[in-house]
Amino acid sequence: MVGTLGPPQQRGWLKNNGLSWQIVPTVLGEAMLKMVKLDISALKQAYEQS
Repeated sequence: MVGTLGPPQQRGWLKNNGLSWQIVPTVLGEAMLKMVKLDISALKQAYEQS
């Protein structure tokens, strides 16, 4: 990563060189890619299995 991260942000958000982006655990990102609508129970299950 180039530059400094600046002050901490909420919920895994980072800011670097004027761009904001969020860190999402791989297992949750993979689960979300399979959904048309967010399925909270499926996301909780994926989180608990990680």
